[in-house]
Formats: sequence, structure tokens, C-alpha cells
Amino acid sequence: MKTLVRAIQVVLGLVFVFSGFVKAVDPVGGGLKVGEYLTAFFPWGETGDLFPLILGGILCTVEFILGGGLLLGIYVPTASLGALLFMVVMTPMTLYLALFNPVSDCGCFGDAVHLTNWQTLGKNVLLLGMAVIFFLRAKIAGYRWRWRKEQLPVAVTLGVGLVVFMEWNYSHLPMIDFRPFKVGADIRTLTLVPKDADVDVYAYSFIYSKEGEEKRFGLEDAPLKDSSWRFVDAEATLIKEGERPLVTGFVLYDEDGKDVTEDVLSDTARLYLVVMPSVEKADDKYAETINALFDYAESHSYAFYGLTASSESAILTWRDRTGGDYPFLTADATILRTIIRANPGIVLICDGKITGKWHLGDLAEKFTFEAVNVFKK
Repeated sequence: MKTLVRAIQVVLGLVFVFSGFVKAVDPVGGGLKVGEYLTAFFPWGETGDLFPLILGGILCTVEFILGGGLLLGIYVPTASLGALLFMVVMTPMTLYLALFNPVSDCGCFGDAVHLTNWQTLGKNVLLLGMAVIFFLRAKIAGYRWRWRKEQLPVAVTLGVGLVVFMEWNYSHLPMIDFRPFKVGADIRTLTLVPKDADVDVYAYSFIYSKEGEEKRFGLEDAPLKDSSWRFVDAEATLIKEGERPLVTGFVLYDEDGKDVTEDVLSDTARLYLVVMPSVEKADDKYAETINALFDYAESHSYAFYGLTASSESAILTWRDRTGGDYPFLTADATILRTIIRANPGIVLICDGKITGKWHLGDLAEKFTFEAVNVFKK
């Protein structure tokens, strides 16, 4: 029993540490996922951006501290109680998600590991059972409820260290990019299904009527040649879902509403995108850096676009505010937030491949406007 309890302690600790860490790598993505949860459970209120971001940061910090405490033997009874309470709250929530699917991806491991809602429920039920066993049997492994002052600095270091790490990833770009649009990715490949991929499989049924009575037939026994039966309707039921591309909805439109996706992806020279999912919320303190980069791109005959999901009027307001006279493309906001965790951020594309991504803050801090030719590298 002691060996089992110790093994449960390690497994719980690893899962909580991993879950907290991968969400801290991408705090913006964590905030977006928390926002989805809040909208799903409290659809009558507007959450904004800041509250979900802070709440997501608190949750992943708590997970990391609890997991670290279990792994390092720091305040283990308290950590075991925290892990149990965490799972008591999360398991019913994921049961609701599995039954009603208001959020398609739980986000419990950020973008590092994707689970369906039913898979998440199974995981949480298992972890809840383990948390109950460990909480009830912690004494067998030699743990007692007592305060040890010498352990406090370690616990504080775990929390402070993760917050500092999270702040760095928020102020720059995620240290590890778990999303499809990482540097080196071919966007065309992301949007295509492999030729040998499984396709959707449907079961078809046909409804015919005769003498006022309707009857359902399968594909093989439909009375196609019997004129006494009158066709009413046909139904297709998905019985097996085929493979999907990693990315759907990547479509770029110019200011006239024309689809220019292929034009952008087929440009074999350097093509710069200033990605701003929302120009209304974009930080205009980087406007001078963007304008300097635009001048550099023009002087070298490189294509340069702003890329946003905002309206034409919002784009005009941005131009008036910043003096940016570069053309804009529009795309889906979710796609843009997936491409880069910055508003604004720079993406460099060559022949459909992402060859560079930068947070505007890094450029503004590290390089003078005259030295923007660093992009030649």
C-alpha cells in the first residue's frame, strides 16, 4: 500500500506540474480558453480580455505549486487536499462539457496535448480517484499535518518562478510554440488533408410514402422502380468522421473583399504580415517600428500587409492614429490569435512557409529603427 500511495503521489504531481507548465508557456492562449469557459457557463456577461487572462494565470500557478509540492514533498498533506479540491471542482465541469460540448477542446494541457471532452472526463475521473486515495492514505507514506517553516521558501519559489516565467512568455512570444503556425511550418500543408486520409463515412436512408403512410428505406432496398411509392426525403447520418486538416478557415481577403490567400502563399520573396487580431486593442506604441519596417520592405520590393479581423472603419482609425499607409488584409480572428500571440506581431512568410515570428516589443527594445534590416537574416 505504501508503494501504491507513493506512486499515486508521483503521478498526481507530474500531471499537475505538466498542466501548469504548458499553460504558463502560453498565458494568452490560457486566457482565451478561460474566456471560452466563462462564456459557456455564464453566457449573459462580457468577460473582456484581462479577467480571463488573470484567472488563467492563477489557475495554472495553483496547479504548478500543488504538483511541485507533491513531487518535492513540500506541505504534502496540504497539497493533497488542494489537488483533491481541484479535481472535485473540475470533474463535474468536464462532465457537463462532455454531455453538452459547449467548448470543443478542454485546454487542460494547453496546446501541447489535445483531448476530446470525453477523454478529459475519463482523465479527470481517474485523477479524482487517485486524489481521494492519496488524501485518505497519505499517512501510510509517512506524511503528517504539520507546519514546517523551512519548506516555505521552496513553495514560494515555485509560485514566483512560474509567475516570472509566465510574464516572460506574455511579454514576448511563447518560449515553446505548440500551435500549428510555428516557425518552419508550411501553411499549405496545414490546410490540406493527406491524399490517403480517411474520409467521412455516412449511412444514407430514404423516406417514401404510399397511401398516406411513410416508410424509411436503406440505400439497397429503396423502391426506386416502384411508381406506387412517392419519394419524400433523404437523410445522411455520419457514422465515422474522417481526418481533418490541422488548420481550417485560413482565408485572406484584401480590402475589396477578394480572396488573395493563394497570392500571399505563392509569393516566393519575403512577405511581411503585421498581425493584429483586433486593431482596436493593438498597442500603437509600436507604430513607429511597424512604419519603419514597412519602409524597409518597400525599399527592397518586399510585400507588406497589415492582417486583422477588424472592420474597415477600425482600420481607418488605426491609419489615422499611427500614420501607417500599408495595405490591410482581413481574416478570421481565431486564426490570427493562433498564428501569433501578440497584438501586434510580425510574421515573415516565404513561399507559403513561416520563416520568422516576432513580438513588436522585442523589436522596439532591441533594435533602432535604422537597424530594422535585421530581417535580412
